[in-house]
Amino acid sequence: MVYRVACLSDQKQMGICWTLYASDWQGRVVNGCTNYYGTASPTDPGYQFHRASIPWVYGNDSPSLTETERLNNIRTGALYQYVGDVKIYKCARSEKGVLRSYSMLDGMNSIWWMTGTDNILVKRVEQIKQPALRGLFIDEGSDGSVSTMGWCINYIVPAWWDKPPLRHLNGTTLSFADGHSEYRVWEDKRTIDYIQGRSSVKMQATNEDLHYMVRITWGKLGYNPADYAGYD
Repeated sequence: MVYRVACLSDQKQMGICWTLYASDWQGRVVNGCTNYYGTASPTDPGYQFHRASIPWVYGNDSPSLTETERLNNIRTGALYQYVGDVKIYKCARSEKGVLRSYSMLDGMNSIWWMTGTDNILVKRVEQIKQPALRGLFIDEGSDGSVSTMGWCINYIVPAWWDKPPLRHLNGTTLSFADGHSEYRVWEDKRTIDYIQGRSSVKMQATNEDLHYMVRITWGKLGYNPADYAGYD
């Protein structure tokens, strides 16, 4: 419980820093994609969406990188001037040596290649109609295995893409665009089974955990669950 409270506090702080960035940049949402920033030329895969904008952090927290490299990934990111402390980028319960356990949800100006999402990717705060229902950051991994770009989930089909994290017992922490953070408990047994490898079924049309993550990531469901009856 103590770690969860501390993690929720860090998540809230990350959300506040996200908001401060947007305020300083006239409503522009920080680049949420840690690996594509469009720095090369118009032929660079990230140019169309990110046009040389600095991401909130660079790269990932891979153990293949030195600690200096991983610290530099955080400190040269666009949010560090607001955060000012590398400890806030991870849950205190993370394993020794981990520097970042938080990832940004893909819908917040991150990666654009998920089918049907190129026109709903949030690039400006005024696009967010219900801030309390739009997720920003997710506590993804205690061992540094955070997503390379951002945490992603399918939009036009009811199926997982990245595995949902299993943190703080049976759920994870999240921060939202209105400034609050919360602990989400996974309520469907299939979610836990998929996370822990007892099931490989990604498409789960009646799983409310999955629908919840689609809604907070993309703002709405891009599918009708009834159209996928039997895909569980």
